Order: sequence, then C-alpha cells, then structure tokens
Amino acid sequence: MGREKRWSVLLLALVLFAFFGGETAWAAETPVVRAQAAVLINADTGQVLFEKNARRRMEPASLTKIMTCLLAMEEAAPEEPVTVTAEAVQLMQDAAAIGLLEGETLTVAQLLYATMLPSANDAAAAIGIHLEGSTAALAEAMNRRAGELGLTGTHFSNAHGLPAADHYSTAWDLAQITRAALDYPEFLSYAGRSSYTIPASPTNRAYSFGHLNHALTLGSGSFDRRAIAGKTGWTRSAGSCLMTVAEQNGVRLIAVILKEDSQASGGNIYRDTKAVREGLAAQKTPKARAAYRQEHEADLLRSEAAVRFFKANGITKLPTVKELTAEIEALMSEKNAGYNEYQECKREADELLTVKRNIDQVLHGAPSQRRDEHDR
Repeated sequence: MGREKRWSVLLLALVLFAFFGGETAWAAETPVVRAQAAVLINADTGQVLFEKNARRRMEPASLTKIMTCLLAMEEAAPEEPVTVTAEAVQLMQDAAAIGLLEGETLTVAQLLYATMLPSANDAAAAIGIHLEGSTAALAEAMNRRAGELGLTGTHFSNAHGLPAADHYSTAWDLAQITRAALDYPEFLSYAGRSSYTIPASPTNRAYSFGHLNHALTLGSGSFDRRAIAGKTGWTRSAGSCLMTVAEQNGVRLIAVILKEDSQASGGNIYRDTKAVREGLAAQKTPKARAAYRQEHEADLLRSEAAVRFFKANGITKLPTVKELTAEIEALMSEKNAGYNEYQECKREADELLTVKRNIDQVLHGAPSQRRDEHDR
C-alpha cells in the first residue's frame, strides 16, 4: 500500500476511533427513543437494561399474539390438527389474514407460523378457538397465564390484538411473556424464520408468506444480523409496535417498543429498537464497551460510506479490522522511528556544538560569536 493510501487508511481509522473508541463517545446519554414506551431486558436474567414508560398500560396490537403462541406451545402438540371455524374467519374489515377458509384443517405449527410471521389474525383466532373453545374462553386463559407470570398491567380480550375494550398490556409485561416463550426452542422458529410455506393437502390450500419484521428480512434496509426472532404490530390507535429478540456480545436481549407514531408506519420503530440496544453499550464497563466496539467496527468498515472512502483512495480490497490495526501500528512505528532518529541527530549535533565552543574558548579565550547552523 502506498504511503498516501496508508495515511488515508489511518485517517479513516482515527475517525473510527473517535466514533467508537473515545470515552467521550461512550459518555452517551439515555438513548433517544421516539416511541411512547420501550423496554430492553436480559432474556436470561430478566434484568431491565433500559426502560421508557415500560409499565404504562397501552394497546399491544399484534404483540398480543406472543401470548397466543405461548399458550399453544404449552397446551398443544405442533402436529395437532386444527379445523378452522366460522368464528375464526369473522374479523374486522382490512384485518391482516392469510385467507383461511371455514372447514380447512391445518396443524398447530402451521397456524403458529401464520400467526407470528405475517401476523394473520384468522390463524391466531383459529388456534385460540381450538385451544379453549371460543375466543372469549381463550382471553380468559390468556389472562390467567398473565397472572401466573405476575403481570399486573395486562388484560386481554382476544387472541390477536385487534382493538377491543379492556385490551391492554405494557412493554415490560410483553417482554416477560416473550421471555416465557423463549423457554420453548420452537419459538425461535415460529417467530424467527424469514418466510414459510404451508403445502397444499387434501384438507387445506397452500399458503406462503414472509416475516413482517424487517430486522429479520435479508435485503431489508432494517435487516439486523443480531436479530433472531420478532413480532410486529400495528393498528391505527396502537401505532407501530415491535418485539425483537437479539443476541449481542453473547447476551440474549428482548426489546419491546410500543406506539411509534411515525406516519411512515414501522419506519422509526427499527431505529428505536437499535437505539435502545446500542445505547446499552454506553452504560457498560470499559471491557463491555471494548467488546461492543470490536463487534461493530467490522460492520462499519463495510458500510457504504467506508467502501466509498476506500475506493476513492484506490483501495479495492477492503481491509479487515485486524489488517487495519496492523497498518496503524506500522505507521505509528514509522513515526516513532523518525522521531527517535531526529532526537539522536539533535543530541549528536548538540555534542559537536559543545566541543566546538570548548575549542573556540581555548583558542580565543571567549565563546565564538559566529552562530552555528544548529543554533537556529
């Protein structure tokens, strides 16, 4: 790498350090979250790492379906057949659905994928009626389970989260429900797959759908490789809601965001989730901050801005963080070597000047009046 290119890389590295490494950068204040309520917890310990109005009762929209999924995993086998009833397909106009037909029979697992990925209200209702006999009975079961989990800010009226009287929860409660659901390994599949296909059979049509949580959708502008499961929610009154499970620095985290009022529905809610999770690093020890920095430097080096910078400087092969660190060390070594060489030359020059002055004093009895080059 040429000297100019090397110094360009060093310049970028210094920018990276200023952004990621300096204590000033990490003396961050509370993350800026635009949503009305948010919480971030450690999924393993339950420790609250960040909260904003986390105990405020609010409409949970389709995050309700996390509880429906939990009950189904607790009470039914994945391959258990479920026959769709007329009640299950009687939904509000424009409610999200995959278009189940009365009389179709699918498995619990297939309906849970439809419930969690495209947030199909007909699938959630079908599961609830299968489990408890009616949507009203399911709501009672959901509330009993909430009580067992110690949740005092939650009351459910249906299986899917469409607006209803006396239907509310809190960000903290929803995080606890998600934590309970994570006790079942299959939850990461129901809520974490990017897409799913239900094949046609003699008892049902074929259905194919993707995950509405953009953090789990490869190619989405909000895709996050740390996200491993999630659930979206939206109604006009509840605004955008989002639950995301992510693994970061060896820790499993649950983030719940409620009522993001952005007109571009769902646009800012991913930024809110990221702000909550990344703002966590500001509250950690130097060791944790260093681990966080190491994890994210590689991502930044491959960001669009970094790629443009490298190309502008004629660097076609992007360096790794390790290579960049070695380059910085080499440059600093050169700088130190040059400084040391200068100091050695100056010392020798000072010694020669002292000898010369001594000779002048012996020969002439006085210091030389002629200024030497090294006196300048």
